[in-house]
Amino acid sequence: MRRAAEAKGIALIRTPMGFAFAPMRDREVMTPDVFQKLDEAEQEEIRRQTRELEAMLQETLVQFPRWEREHRDKARALTEEVTRQAVGHPITELRRIFSDIDAVRGYLDAVEADVVANVEPFLRAGGGGACHKSSARGDGSGRVCAREHGRWRYPGNRRR
Repeated sequence: MRRAAEAKGIALIRTPMGFAFAPMRDREVMTPDVFQKLDEAEQEEIRRQTRELEAMLQETLVQFPRWEREHRDKARALTEEVTRQAVGHPITELRRIFSDIDAVRGYLDAVEADVVANVEPFLRAGGGGACHKSSARGDGSGRVCAREHGRWRYPGNRRR
C-alpha cells in the first residue's frame, strides 16, 4: 500500500487514529501552505488519487480479520498434524504390543486424542519437567506434566 501511494506521489502516514494520506513533493510531505499554492487541477488530481488510495486501504483493512482467522486456523491444523505424527509412532507401537487387550487400546486412543487436543501445555513446557495448568483435563486434576526423565508424564501414569 505504501509503495502504491508513493508511486502516486502520496505518503501513507500512520497516526494515533489509524492511517492518513498526504501529498508529497520531492519525497517530503507537503505542508498545507504548499498544497494550497498548487493550481486547482493539480489539487483535484491529488484529491482523486487520495480517494482511490483510501478505498484500497479500506478494502485491505476489512480483509485483516479474515486473514488473521485463516492464519490461526492453518497454524492450529499444522500443530495438530505435527502432534499426531509425533504421538502417532509411539502410540502405534504400543497398540501393536497390546493389541489383544481392549482396555489398553481404548486407553491409548484416549491418550492420543487428549495429547492432540491439549498440546499447548506440552509446547509451553519445552521439554522441562514442570507441570502446567490445563483447562481441559478429563481427570479433574487440571494438570498436565511435561517430560520427566525423557518420558511424557500424565497425572494418571506417575510412578508410585
